[in-house]
Parts: sequence; C-alpha cells; structure tokens
Amino acid sequence: MLAVVIALGFAVGGALAGPGLSAHLTAGGFVDENAAAARAADELSERLGVGAPNLVVRVSSPRGVDDPAVRARAEQIAVTLAPVLGAGSLQSYWNTDIAWLKSDDGRSGLIFGLIPGDEDQVAAVTQRIVPQLTGEQDGVDVAVTGQAAILDEVTTVSRESLIVAELIALPITLLILLFVFGSVPAAVLPVALGGLCALASIAVLRVIAYAMPVSVFALNLTTGLALGLAIDYSLLIVSRYRELVKQGHDYDTARRIALGRTRMTVAVSTATLALCLAGLLCVPLGYIRSVAVAGLVVIAVTAFLVLTVLPVLLALLGARIDALTVRRVDLAAAGPVLRRVLTLAFRRPAVVAVTVLTFLGVLLLPFFSAQFGPVDDRVLPSDAATHQTADELRRDFPRLSSDVLFLQVPGGPDRADELARALSKTQAAAAIIGPGATYSGGLAVAPGNPAQTDGTLSALAFVPPGGLDPQELLRGARDLRAAVPDDVVVTGTYSNEIDKQDAIFSRLPLILAIVVATMVPMLLLVTGSPVVAVKTVVLTALSLTASFGVMVWTFQQGHLSWLLNFTPTGSLDVTSPVLLFCLAFGLAMDYQIMLLARIREEYDRCGDTAIAVRTGVERTSKLLSAGAILVAVVFFAIGSGGTTIVKLLGIGLGVAVLVDAFVVRVTLVPAAMLLLGRWNWWAPRWLRVLHARLAGVH
Repeated sequence: MLAVVIALGFAVGGALAGPGLSAHLTAGGFVDENAAAARAADELSERLGVGAPNLVVRVSSPRGVDDPAVRARAEQIAVTLAPVLGAGSLQSYWNTDIAWLKSDDGRSGLIFGLIPGDEDQVAAVTQRIVPQLTGEQDGVDVAVTGQAAILDEVTTVSRESLIVAELIALPITLLILLFVFGSVPAAVLPVALGGLCALASIAVLRVIAYAMPVSVFALNLTTGLALGLAIDYSLLIVSRYRELVKQGHDYDTARRIALGRTRMTVAVSTATLALCLAGLLCVPLGYIRSVAVAGLVVIAVTAFLVLTVLPVLLALLGARIDALTVRRVDLAAAGPVLRRVLTLAFRRPAVVAVTVLTFLGVLLLPFFSAQFGPVDDRVLPSDAATHQTADELRRDFPRLSSDVLFLQVPGGPDRADELARALSKTQAAAAIIGPGATYSGGLAVAPGNPAQTDGTLSALAFVPPGGLDPQELLRGARDLRAAVPDDVVVTGTYSNEIDKQDAIFSRLPLILAIVVATMVPMLLLVTGSPVVAVKTVVLTALSLTASFGVMVWTFQQGHLSWLLNFTPTGSLDVTSPVLLFCLAFGLAMDYQIMLLARIREEYDRCGDTAIAVRTGVERTSKLLSAGAILVAVVFFAIGSGGTTIVKLLGIGLGVAVLVDAFVVRVTLVPAAMLLLGRWNWWAPRWLRVLHARLAGVH
C-alpha cells in the first residue's frame, strides 16, 4: 500500500504543479555562460545598460511613420519602455532619424532595446510589458518580436503542444495495446501507468526547478520519455505475467515470477538510458544539462513506479486481467513476415548485412551537408505572433538585421570611435554605432549613442546588412572576432552561437567516451562476450543513421515543412544531434539488451548460435516491436506540434526506434551474429567466470 500512497502523491503533485509549471521553466539555456562573450555581455549590461537588443517593437500605420499621431504613439511606447530597458539601449526611428529604422514603404518604424537581467527577470518583464504595447489603436498597429518576446512565446507554445501530444498519444497507444494484448484490462494498465508517470515527471520537474534552471523543452522531452518508458516497461511485465498464467501458474505465482524475471531487465534498461544521458552533463549549456538532470530523475522515478505500482494493480485484477477479450494473441510466436526475413538472413547473411549497411549509409548521406546556426523566431510555428512580426521585419526592412552584435572595447570613446571607423571600412556592416557617431564605409553618417561609454569602458553596436542567411551571419561574426584587437570581445547572438558550437564540438569525444565506456560493461553483464558487446555498440550507432539523415533532409533542407508546420532556416541547432544521439542510443541499446539477453539464454540452453539467434529473435519480436511502435507513437505525438526543436527530437527519436526495431534488430543483428558464429561467445576465462557469477542466475 505504501507504493500506492507514493503513486497518489506523485499524481496529485503533478496535477497541482502542471498548470503553473511553465512559469518556472526557462526557454533559454543556449548560451555558454562561461565564455568571454557571455561575460562581456553581462558587463556591458550592468555598467552601460547596452547590449544586443532582445526586444523589437514595430509601429506601423497606413498614414506613414512621420504622421503626428504615429509619432505620438511611438513616443508613448518609448516612455513605457524606458524604465525596463537598459539605460543606453533604447533606440528608435523617432529619436534618431536613422533611415534603416524606417521601412522601405515608409509605413513602419522600429523601437528596440535591451531588457537587462537573467532569463527569469527578462521573462517576468516581457510578460508584464508586452501586453501593454501590442494591438491596434486609432489606426496605429504595434507588434513585438526579439529574443525576449520569442522565448516567452516558446514557453506558451511548448506547454500547449504537450497537452495536444498527450491527447494524441494516449488513445493511439490504447488501441495498439488492445491489438497487442487482446483484452481491455491488459491494454489499460500500461496506459494508466504511463499517465501516472507523466504526472510524476511534471512533479519532478517542479522540484528540480527549485534547485536549478530547467528548460521548457525538458517538459516535452522528459514527459514523453516517462510516458513511453512506462508503457514499454508495463508491456514487458504484463506480457510475461500473462504468458506464465497461460503456462498453468496461478495468478499470484505468475506475478511473482514475472516480476523476478523482468526486474533485472527494467533495472538494466533504466541504467542504460541514464548512463547515456549522464554524458550530457559535461556540456556547459543550461538547456542540455537541465534535460539531462530532469531525464535522469524522471527515468528513475518511472522505473520505481512501474516496479512498485504495477504489481499492486496486477494483484487487484487477478483473473480479470483477461476480461473483455476482443482477440486471442500469442506474443511468443513470430509472424510470417518475420519468419521469411529471418530465413533470408540465415541463407544469405553476408548479402543481407551488406544490403542493410548500404541502405543505412544512403539514409545517412544528407547529414554530411549539415549546417548549424542559432535558434531564432523561426523555431516557432508560422502562425506565432513573434514569428510573423520577424518575417515582416525581414521583408520590410531589407537593410536591417535584427541580429546586432556588440563589441566590448576597453577604454574611452575616442578609441571606440576610431575602431568603429576602421571596422566599417573592412567589415560587411550596415552601420557601426559608436559613442560619438554612426559609421558606414569609413564615414560618420549619423549621430552616435553617448550612453555607450563611461570613460573607461565603451561599446560598439555592429549592425550586419539585411537579407543574410544564418550561415552568412555566422561567418560574419567569425570574421569580426578575428578582426578586432585581442582585448575587444564580440557579443551577441551569433558570437554566442560560435561559443556554443565550440562547447559542443570540444566535448563530443568525452561524451562518446562516456557512452561507450558505460555501455560496454552493461553489455558484458548481459552477454558475457566482449565481441557481442563491441558489435552491439557499433550496430546500435548504425541504427541512428536514419535519424541523422532525416534530421537534415527534413528540418534543414525543409522537406515536409508543409506537413509538419515549421519554417526551415537552412541550419540546425547544434544541440539537437547531441541530444538525439544520447537519447536514441540509450533507447536503441535498451531493446538490444532485451534481445541479446534472450539470445544468450537460448545459447546457454542449446549451445548452437544459429538456433539461439532464431529462437531469441522470434520469441521477442512481437513484444519488442510492439514496444518500439508504442514508444515511437509517443515521440511522434510530441513531434507533431510545438517548436521546431521539439519536433526535430520527437520525429528523430521515433525514426531511430523504428529503424532499430524493424531494420537493424531483425536483419543486421541476426546476419552479423551468424557471420561471427562461435566467435560471438569468445571471452577470456576471468570474464566467463565473472559473468556466470553476476548474471548467470538471471
């Protein structure tokens, strides 16, 4: 009963925390706060009140921006913004007369500035101030965009898309489980556990948010992970329980044996996925770390609830587990399609292996053209307000880029203006705003911003030309960083992106080493064979090729954007492949371990590799394939709406699980094991003894 009380506590906690959870999550975490650019941005904001603008206000009217009523509305907005923006950051067409702050048709003008503070402070100000600004009044329309407004809308969209995803996933999984189990109670149990674990994940996120910033994207990913794993583990236990009942055991005995035989599998599965996520903790990005920490805790809570609550529910149901039967099912028997595939793999293992490897290689090809760039407004659906406003800026202000870079310049205004003049001659810029003047092509073309210096520290605003794509802006930021003196630091979105990519790429070898170094011992525990362990790591990595190819083909190149409702930018966020690799590798390895455990069990029984492989694949195929389909349904539902980041991870994880289940596991794994023959089970004597002691009893 204690387990039931704990479960009810999680359910109540999740239900109470859910409605207000998004207010405690952050949509940021994509900046390496230890990098020089991030530290320089903080210093410029604190000392000078300037920095890359995170709020852009568009004021438009058919009467034109110079109409007195339009000017009066713009000045009123500036008065409203002044108390919440950095002291020297407020710029507008109406107080500077800078031509590129006016649209080409003369109907719109811009006001922009920096809301200072950390992510929580910026979010609080944005939520309070934006509703006061936006809307139409007396023929003057006001709309906002910029990083602060975009991240606020990301939070709202993520919360709403999670609700939609759960409404999609739960009914579909229930129907699939009804087909798999054939009885209503057996189908309802995993879905009920999944709902409980989803609520538990929300409660866990709320607790973690007290201790550290948690990304709003963790809400979608970890809730989907909890739902998918709970259904998967419940499917495993319930199927083994019903199998034992059919063998003649009474219900209590069947329940005890089923739990005894599956507890280790669930524990190993949990540890496998947790170890893959642990590699992400070495990345110095709040978004990645919060997903890793939240994922680790949610996985552990999910396994605990399944192993404690499900036995109680099985005991309460007893013989009623098979009530309301709609079809008879034998999960241990392979279907005719699988038998034909296995027959082909047994007759021509080399041909099958080469064919499948070629197929996976073709799927991977698009990934070699992968390009990475920052997250911007286009991460939101095309009908999102801040996305539409940013699109209008790109269309109506072709000379202006909203991705302004700021340079931290030690020294007074004279040095800053001289550097601005020099850079405006050599760097591609629409304008460079210094303390004394605004420069273009080496000439002073407009007044500067005196607030950009305090006598000992100065700042330059570097405005790139309009119409550049993310890769061009990224190259421009790299060129600018290379061109400035060593003591000058470039800050802003694209400078931060360079630091983010460096942080990811420099730690990739460590992440891969952690994943491999932790997976091999887990596989040795299950199989006792270093050959099988290495082979499984390689084959599992190969199963991810489709996901990486799909990621680029779909989300970078824009195929199926009309179906998935997203706007391609020609680049991907660099965090996505890393997250996708760790999550998908853990999920695929989970199923590989379940299959290999059964194959090893059969080999120990008969001593024949071919018989062990065929029997192991046939007897686990329906169960593991059903589990893969259910997990894929959950992630496809997560990927059906919301932001592009969540879409990419949801679709990518779903594809990875299905490719592993229906391509790698039923063709490549058997073919490879048949080609290796008895070498599959080679191991040094000490390892054979250790495996017999640690895992032989299972």
